[in-house]
Amino acid sequence: MPDSHTRADLPKAVLYSWPVSVWCSVPRLALVEKGYGSEEIIIKAVDISKGDQFSTAFLRLNPHGTVPTLVVPLERSLGPDEESQFRALRDSVTITDFIDSSRSPLSKTNTTSSAPAPSLSPATIEGSNISKAIISLLHDSKGADPNFLKRSARTPAELQAGKAVNTALFANRQEAIEASLSEQPEGVTSKLRTFLEGRSESNKVSLDIWSKGAESVHAKEFMESSKTLWEVTLPDTFKKLDELIIGPFCLGDQLSVADLHLAAWLARAVSVCGGTAKAEDVEKVEEKIGLQEFKIGQKVKMFWAAMIVRPSFKAVYPGGVLH
Repeated sequence: MPDSHTRADLPKAVLYSWPVSVWCSVPRLALVEKGYGSEEIIIKAVDISKGDQFSTAFLRLNPHGTVPTLVVPLERSLGPDEESQFRALRDSVTITDFIDSSRSPLSKTNTTSSAPAPSLSPATIEGSNISKAIISLLHDSKGADPNFLKRSARTPAELQAGKAVNTALFANRQEAIEASLSEQPEGVTSKLRTFLEGRSESNKVSLDIWSKGAESVHAKEFMESSKTLWEVTLPDTFKKLDELIIGPFCLGDQLSVADLHLAAWLARAVSVCGGTAKAEDVEKVEEKIGLQEFKIGQKVKMFWAAMIVRPSFKAVYPGGVLH
């Protein structure tokens, strides 16, 4: 006889995500690749366009104010009659590794899916080293940040073109930050207040740049940083990727966690350049970079062509619309 407590009684993991967030796409790709059932994990929207990640409620889960964030029940509190205790995983690398390790053909978790659960972890030391190198390259804070790619401008004309969208974005975030600051006790210093004050200052700079355009006192430095991103950092990143990738996927014929990070990063780059999920659209990045001597390597192109046809990619980027 089945236990009187069903799987529905048990606490579930909750993925805090936003559909067009570049790094939220990585765990969402992993969920499909690993064959998780639709009811095995709850996905809750955090509208980063409205600054929801700076609400005090969300900052209790992730004091960095970032998505994705995965809240998982601790193993000892999985019983339906026990008070649930949780821990939060706060970056796409940790979350995706957890998703990979938590479901396997021999998994003891309360899975509702009978789909295959292939391991996405590298099987060799060499593969692990390549995977770590690729993931570190894509997430390097001094590297080709995909979020900066989307919010960059090399010229006054590009600043003007992005003015409406970006001014609204940073205005909404400023409002959300100030609302959370207003909830903090006056005269009391805390980690949360310090974090919010720091984000307020950096957000005000971004708001000033996009609302005033070339007239902003920060515009010149911002455009120079954007130029370096597009004409130095991004080409260098593509060169390193082509050297690291074995092909057709990062580690060869089998998909790995590195492929999920690269797929999301590359989708953002192609999207910013006006492309869609077509094999030839990766070349739009070359056009946007605008350097005659720069060409995207064949292994990166091979990877893109192999990735965009996968069911996971089509699920996360429906209709071939990238973000």
